[in-house]
Amino acid sequence: MRNIFYHIILFTSLLFNSQLKVNAQNNYYQKAYDYFEEGKQLVITGNEDQAILKGDSALNYLTEAILEEGRTPKLLATMSTINWQLKGIFLTDSNKGNVYRNMVYGVKKGSEFLDASTLVGFIECMVSYQKNTNALDEDELWVNYWLVNKSLLDLEAKKTDSLLQICDEKLFSLLDTSCEGISHRFQKLGDNLEDVSVLQVKEVEKYFEHTNCDDFTSLINVKKVVFKNEPTAENAYELLRTALQSNDENFINEGMSICKEYMKGETEISYAIRLEMAKFNLKKGDKKSARNIAESLKGTSLQNEAFTFLGDLYFNSFMDIVSNKLTECQNLSVYSLAFDMYQVAENNSGMKKCKEKFPTKSMLFMENRKENEKVKFGGWVNRTTTLRYSYPIKMDCNQN
Repeated sequence: MRNIFYHIILFTSLLFNSQLKVNAQNNYYQKAYDYFEEGKQLVITGNEDQAILKGDSALNYLTEAILEEGRTPKLLATMSTINWQLKGIFLTDSNKGNVYRNMVYGVKKGSEFLDASTLVGFIECMVSYQKNTNALDEDELWVNYWLVNKSLLDLEAKKTDSLLQICDEKLFSLLDTSCEGISHRFQKLGDNLEDVSVLQVKEVEKYFEHTNCDDFTSLINVKKVVFKNEPTAENAYELLRTALQSNDENFINEGMSICKEYMKGETEISYAIRLEMAKFNLKKGDKKSARNIAESLKGTSLQNEAFTFLGDLYFNSFMDIVSNKLTECQNLSVYSLAFDMYQVAENNSGMKKCKEKFPTKSMLFMENRKENEKVKFGGWVNRTTTLRYSYPIKMDCNQN
């Protein structure tokens, strides 16, 4: 009986001490929160000095709460939020380091508790701190960037894309995006490409989104490894797009060779590959192949884009298509052929510019021709259209 009574007293004592600890922690946290709220009001009224003092008081109480409970993700995140909203917005050379160091723990350990403004604020604080001290290496900059990037995507905020763009711009204000800078950054990838990570691939892509460097070697090599490790249509397409962007004949030929086996499928990626192939063939002067590939996209999700491409192809090839064996009205029907393509693409602006090029009704009369006559073009075109004429523009009698 005595032992039972002893254990009951011991358990009650432990429970009471534990409750005291929770209450103390809650009390510290509440005081931190109260100072934080007061500080936010001072920020609104523009009272910078008082807002910073309230922030210091809030952080002191929050530190006591952390000492009581430990570095929990939520408390560390709260520390980041207070630092940014009451001190980070008033960044000075003297407090940049402290604000950054206090925020980084919250971002790394408790990002799920942070809102979008604090996450973006952390990147701004990091950039400001780095410009002032140059204390962080590129690896640390990227680790912090990807933490914020992932957290913003997880939030699914309405303005996520614009927030990510802000983070990109701020990060790349620190980085060397010249060809030499990119080459230096990714020199180590050249020796161990097989182990390239998904984030390293994304990092390379980010560099090339923010550079005028026309040497795509790093990006191509990384994407070739990605395709080798996972030979899918999606990765082949990404490799082809990058190769085309590089304008390097060897890269392009390699990308084309890899993509050929994925062209014939009836998937979204196959359609996209075909369209890129059509554009490339046009670029190298093979209009017939470009046209044939684009025509194969009729009835697909890329029909409108493909047939706009065809409309542009015919519209811009007038001098290449006309024949001295045809009359003037018939030759002007090149624009009727382009019109047919724009019509399939539901491209109203394309159809409008074609109508402006049609022969007039009087021209048809002079040639003794009628609307809707068939006109066939030979050569690489080898297609038939109908003869159309342009209608006079109706004038508004009320106009001066």
